[in-house]
Amino acid sequence: MRFFLAILCSLSCLATLFPTQSPSRLEEANTDFVELNFVVDETVLITTLVFAPNSARFHPAIVEFQKHMFDACKEECLLIAPLVEQKYFLPEWAALDYKDKEPYKKCFDKLVCEAKKTAQYPILLTQTKQRLAECRDQWRRNYETTFAFMKGITGIPFRHSFSIYIIHPGIPSGCNMTERRICWGGEEKKKNWTTVYLWHEILHSYLIDPTYLGHALIEIATDNELRHLINGRNDPEWGGHEECSEIKKLIASDWKAYIASPKKNIVEFYQELCKKYPAERYPDE
Repeated sequence: MRFFLAILCSLSCLATLFPTQSPSRLEEANTDFVELNFVVDETVLITTLVFAPNSARFHPAIVEFQKHMFDACKEECLLIAPLVEQKYFLPEWAALDYKDKEPYKKCFDKLVCEAKKTAQYPILLTQTKQRLAECRDQWRRNYETTFAFMKGITGIPFRHSFSIYIIHPGIPSGCNMTERRICWGGEEKKKNWTTVYLWHEILHSYLIDPTYLGHALIEIATDNELRHLINGRNDPEWGGHEECSEIKKLIASDWKAYIASPKKNIVEFYQELCKKYPAERYPDE
């Protein structure tokens, strides 16, 4: 159940080291890159629509869709709901991890089958695909500039491909789901919103400690520095997570020294910060 969006955003950094995956074309070329594969997984999309938060209620099609699905799949929804709660209120995470496992596979299969019978789902699917095209085009447009900048500012030898699961624009979401999987939803709130926050989620794959300090550092690198690069220094502040605001002030002078240093490694920099400042971990849910 996606009723706690603040928790969703703050828990987006609960990532672990990735298992080995088959190399992509770029990985085989032995060059630095970040490759994003934008996809609409219908099981993920339907599950997120069924368990959409109250904030999605201003989309009439989602409201009608949910009414039909709760009536047609009541037992299945009751079985899946604990998985959603177990996965930190992330329906997309539950869908990806359990859609091929029994007894849940039958539930997810029925959700998909029933969804395709509704009048609303084709509309919602089309809107999601349109959002995918917007995100993909914006990423490609900004990629060359932002990749060079992020490589320089972090010192990370980027050599990974990520799957970006796009969900309906009426469902705000941004989370790193481990195994090089990122879920992205919601509308384009600000200029280059998607580009900045996809880099934000990508960095959670390298600064994997679930700490407020690590999250604050990622916000400085992406929400501030990268945003200023592509939107200009006069771009109004985006805010960020409230729990990170004081930490960002605390490490501001350290960041300034880091930026001025000729050799940069943001992972090592984070480890040094942990020796100086409290690195409180996110509470277990």
